[in-house]
Amino acid sequence: MPADSEESELYRRAGLKPDFVRRIVATPNDSIWIPSRYELLHEDVLTR
Repeated sequence: MPADSEESELYRRAGLKPDFVRRIVATPNDSIWIPSRYELLHEDVLTR
């Protein structure tokens, strides 16, 4: 299984939504994506 598939599966098992997981794994290794508070709330990563 490719590394990004394994990573995606771990995130999905942790309960992250598929679109959020896709954004995480689509971010290049030499970059960083910092989700906004709105994105974290919308994706149920934060609850308040």
